[in-house]
Amino acid sequence: MNPFRLFFFFAFFMLSGLAIAQPQNDECLGAIQLDELNEWCSEVGAFNNIGATVSAETDPLCFPNTTDNLDVWFYFVATANTLNINVRGALQNNPGGTLPSPQLALYDGNCLSGLNEIDCFSDAFNNNFAEIFISNLLPGNIYYIRISARAAATGNFQICLNNFNQPPDPSGDCPTGVILCDKNTFSVEYLVGGGTNPNEILGASCINPLTCGAATETSSAWYKWTCDQSGSLTFVLTPNNPDDDLD
Repeated sequence: MNPFRLFFFFAFFMLSGLAIAQPQNDECLGAIQLDELNEWCSEVGAFNNIGATVSAETDPLCFPNTTDNLDVWFYFVATANTLNINVRGALQNNPGGTLPSPQLALYDGNCLSGLNEIDCFSDAFNNNFAEIFISNLLPGNIYYIRISARAAATGNFQICLNNFNQPPDPSGDCPTGVILCDKNTFSVEYLVGGGTNPNEILGASCINPLTCGAATETSSAWYKWTCDQSGSLTFVLTPNNPDDDLD
C-alpha cells in the first residue's frame, strides 16, 4: 500500500474518532464536579453535549421525549439551602453557547443505588435558556445535574449557579418588607403584583409620572436593613436570564 495513502487513512480514522468521542461526563458516574457555588458562571461555551449518548437513568418527567435526550452530568455538594441554576445556550443577545432549547434536571441520591428527581425544566418555547430555582436543599448532601436539549440537539453552553440561604419570601409592601441581616447575595424566583398598597412609591424623588407614565408599583419587593455607618450604598440587581429587561 502507498505509504501516503496509509498515513492519510490513519489520520482520517483518528480525526473521525475524536469527532465522535463521548464527553467525560456522558454518564452519571462520570459527572463533573462544580465546586464554585457562590454567584458562579462558567466561561461561555465551557461545556457541551456533543457526542453524548442517552443515559440509562429514567428520563425526567418534564422532558418530552424519552429516546433522544443526549445528556451530560454534573454534581455539587450543597453549602446552603437554596439553589438557582441556569443553562445558557444560543440566546439572541447574550449567548452562552450554541445549544438550542436546553433541558435541565436536578437529583439527589447516587448513581449506583438510584437517583431521585427533585425538579426539572425543558425549554419548550425556543428561548435557549433553562432554569431551576429550588429550596430545602440539605447542606453537605450531593446533588446531580443533568443537561440535554430538545429534539436531540447538541451544542455548547454556559452554566451559572448560586447556592445560598434564602431570606423570607419578598413582600410587595413597605410595612412588611423583608429584613436583611447581612450582605450575602440571594436570588428571587419571581415577583407578582404591587402589594396591597401599590402607591407607596409615589413621592420618591426618582419617580416622575410625567416621564415614567403610571407610577404605581408592579412586581415590587421591599427590603429593610439597619445602617451601621454613614456613607454610600451600592447594590446590584442582575437578571438570571441576561436577555431579560430589569428596571
